[in-house]
Amino acid sequence: MGVTDYFFNYLLQILFNSSMPNLDKITGYVKYLLMLWVFCMSVNNTQFNSLLTSMLVSSRSKEPIKTIEELSKSNFRIYVHEYFVGRGYIPNSLGLDQKLIRIDEQPENMLYSNVTIGNQYAFVVRIDAAKFFINSHRNKDGQSQYAIMKESLIPGIDGYTLQKNSPLVNQFNKCLLLIKQHGLINFQSSSNYGKAKPNQPENLNIKHLLSLVGLYLVGNCFAFLVFIAEVLWKKYKT
Repeated sequence: MGVTDYFFNYLLQILFNSSMPNLDKITGYVKYLLMLWVFCMSVNNTQFNSLLTSMLVSSRSKEPIKTIEELSKSNFRIYVHEYFVGRGYIPNSLGLDQKLIRIDEQPENMLYSNVTIGNQYAFVVRIDAAKFFINSHRNKDGQSQYAIMKESLIPGIDGYTLQKNSPLVNQFNKCLLLIKQHGLINFQSSSNYGKAKPNQPENLNIKHLLSLVGLYLVGNCFAFLVFIAEVLWKKYKT
C-alpha cells in the first residue's frame, strides 16, 4: 500500500471510524473519484458542523429582565437563601411566592458550583458577588451569558444573575454536573467490530490523545481549504 493509500485510509478511520483494507486493489480513476467524494463529504461536514455550532453557541434569548414586574411575568425560578423567605424581605404583593426556591447554602457558592439549573433562572446574591461573577464569565468579545437585573428585589443587598438560553451551554453544564456527581474515571470501549468487552474498562491513554489531535488537524485543514475556496470565489465572482 502506497503513501497515498495509507493517508486515505487514515483519513477514513478518523472521519468515519472505518477503513478500506483492499484500497490498493482499486485502480484507475475510480480510486481518485472515491478520494474526491470523501474530500467533498468532509468539506460539507465541516461546513455543517460549523453552522450547527454557531447556531448552538449563539444566544437567542430576549433582552435581560430589568424590573421586578418583568420578573414576575416570566417563568424564571428564583433561588434565594431561606433566611430571606417568609420574613418580609420579599413582599407577597410582588407575586413571586410560587417562583421562590429556598436553598440552605449561600447563593454565591451554588452559583459557582452548580450553574446547571436550566435555561432560565435567577439567583438572589449580593451585588458585588454578582458583578464579580459576570466579569469572570465573559467571552472574547466581552459579552457574558449573565446579566444583573436593574431593579433590586431587596434594595442595597441583592442583585440578580440571569442565564441566557444557549442550548450548547446548557448541555455542557449538565455534563459538568454529571461528572461532579458520579466522577469520570474510565470508560467502556468497543472493539472487535463493535463488540463490547464487558467488565474490561479501558483507561484513557496516548492513542486517544493522538486520535483527538489527528481529528483536530484534519478539521483545521478542511476548514482552511473551505476558507480559501470562499475567498477565491468572492474574488473572482466580483
